Amino acid sequence: MKTPFDIRPESNTFTVPHITLNLTALKFNRTIRRYGLSLFLLNMLLFCSQFAYSQLVPGFIVNGQAVTEGDTINICRGNSLTYLSTATGNTTTNWQFHLGTPATSVVPNPPAILYNVNGLDSTIQIVSDGVVSDTFFIIVNVTNVKPVVDFTYNNNVCSGTLVQFTSTVSSGTPPYTYAWTFGGGGTSTLANPTHTFTSLGCGTANFNNTLTVTDATGCASTIVTHPINILQAPDVELEDPDVISPFSNCENSPTPENPNFLITINNVSPDSACINTYNINWGDGNVQTGLT
Repeated sequence: MKTPFDIRPESNTFTVPHITLNLTALKFNRTIRRYGLSLFLLNMLLFCSQFAYSQLVPGFIVNGQAVTEGDTINICRGNSLTYLSTATGNTTTNWQFHLGTPATSVVPNPPAILYNVNGLDSTIQIVSDGVVSDTFFIIVNVTNVKPVVDFTYNNNVCSGTLVQFTSTVSSGTPPYTYAWTFGGGGTSTLANPTHTFTSLGCGTANFNNTLTVTDATGCASTIVTHPINILQAPDVELEDPDVISPFSNCENSPTPENPNFLITINNVSPDSACINTYNINWGDGNVQTGLT
């Protein structure tokens, strides 16, 4: 079975974590009884085993995410990081937050650390059990390079048409997150979303659309806004002159021999001034086109 001890009888040297015992240096009488020497070695092993069962394990998580020693954390200048210790076997914890404010702490879970200085430096955790100590560190990269964003789309499309938006992002640190807001209502978090605009009338409606992109460091782009022109669809409305029983077949008293009935409708479309012709689908398979 592997042990944390390195025993080399030929050199009279016994090594455990952080401790080296040299029997020659102790100048034991070479005539010491074998039994006495064995008892001494047993006592020393029992003493040293305390370190094996109380080993220090430093470590921490950053903003709720597990990290490995030496990892690089990217952060946008002006943002904060939260550190939570996961160390075991320790009685004290010391922190060094280079580039951060505050720069040090002696509590296991310090308050949020603000980074307001660009650069590349480290965060170091030092833990101790009162006898030995150990460390754990990560690299922190503080930057203020923000994503540069723009987007394209088809303009002057008819109401009800699906519009494709295509974003472009340069600079910043990927991966990126996207926040779209479409005029008239609607949002998206896709890089290249689609959206349908609906507008009724006889002219052109204008909708402003915005995009903000945030990179992996937390740096956000400026808000980019572009308008889109939507060609309105006419607002069509019909009504039955029979206000007592509109669109009803009851008054016609249909029979199996005479199932048909006559219905009269009035065109009360608000946008009749810009409507040239109408197509009416009566719902029974008959469609009339070119009506005025």
